[in-house]
Formats: sequence, C-alpha cells, structure tokens
Amino acid sequence: MWATVDKNGNIYFVSGEANGQYNLYTFVNGKKIQLTNFETSIFNPFVDAAGDKVVFEKDFQLYSYNIHTKQTEKIPLQVYKNNTLSAFQNMEVSGNISNFDLSGDGKKLAFVTRGKLFVSDNKGKFIREIKTLPQERVKEVFWLKDNKTLLYGQTFKGFENLFTKDVEADNEEMQITNEAKNSRSVTFNRDKSKAVYLCGSNEVRILDLKSMKSSPIVTDEI
Repeated sequence: MWATVDKNGNIYFVSGEANGQYNLYTFVNGKKIQLTNFETSIFNPFVDAAGDKVVFEKDFQLYSYNIHTKQTEKIPLQVYKNNTLSAFQNMEVSGNISNFDLSGDGKKLAFVTRGKLFVSDNKGKFIREIKTLPQERVKEVFWLKDNKTLLYGQTFKGFENLFTKDVEADNEEMQITNEAKNSRSVTFNRDKSKAVYLCGSNEVRILDLKSMKSSPIVTDEI
C-alpha cells in the first residue's frame, strides 16, 4: 500500500507480510527488499524527490528513514498551546444534530450536537444537557432497555471509548472501555442484553450490558 516514488523512479511502499505489521519496502533490481522491521505499523510514507529520505507516521509520531544509512529517527515536534479560560457561548444547534436515539418506551430522546450530549421529551419541549467530560467529544448515543441509562461513545485521551450514565440520577458517568483505539458502531441484539461494536482496526467485540464486560469475538483486519 501507499506507494511513493522519487525522481529516479525508485518505489517505496508498505506491506504487512513479514510480521503482520506495516513496514517499509522497496525494489532493488526487481527484487522486493524489506527496509524496516517494526513491531508496530507505519503509515503514509513519502519519499523526498532526491530519494534520500522517507518520512512516515508511527505510534502517532513522525519518523524519517535515511535510505543511505538505513537508520530511522524520530522527527522532534514542538506544539505550543495558549492556555486561556474558555468563555461560555450559546450555539445554534438547528441542523447540527450528529446522532440521536429514541428510548424504547418512546418517551425520551437523546441526541448529540457539537460533541455535547442532551436528553429531552419526545416532542423536544424540555431539553437538558447531560454532564460529560468537558474537554472530550461525544460521538454516538443509545438508550439501554431500562429507558433511563445511556450508552455512548466519547473521546478519551484521543480515542473513542464507551461510557454509560443514568440520566435520572445525579451520579458520574461510568467509563466502560479504556482502549488506545476507537470503540465505535455499536449495535444491539433484540432484547438489548448485549451489544456488538468495532474496536480499532482488527476487532469485533461483544459487550454484556448487564455486567458491562467486553470481550473480542472476531480478530481480523477490518
């Protein structure tokens, strides 16, 4: 995948054939040659025009592979943040509902707008924001079968994880998963006793909605 070519026609690309992780390859005299042997995958390589270096992503960092020395080094990055107090601001949500679900009893609606979570009556007359992690973003939301508990996907340290919250009680949300990969695309069985969802790029997982225990049922490239 992700072939990249320098001005002399040398091709560099990614393959996972050696150890199941994406590594950098090239062709020398028509023979395929493996250049890196990482235990975690690289992504999106680009060679410079002169054919001296290939840059790529790995472990959420940028790396440079020197074609002449065959050495890899991490590219140092500095990011500066202006830590100011955020001001509250009213936002128009019309046309900005990104996800919603109607409760099983048909009486309540949960919806997501601009990363915030809300519940209302089924006619939208009484709307209340549900308190979630202030610096994170809610992506999808579902009612559980008790018609008072929400299961929702919310970012946590950069990855979407699953949370639950009883909207009728004044308690904190409960984090169900804590993965360094995205948990998403939740689907329920008929009686809402279990849910299945995708986790990262290689797992289908099942969640027992009584114990809130999650386990993989399929491990394959998705």
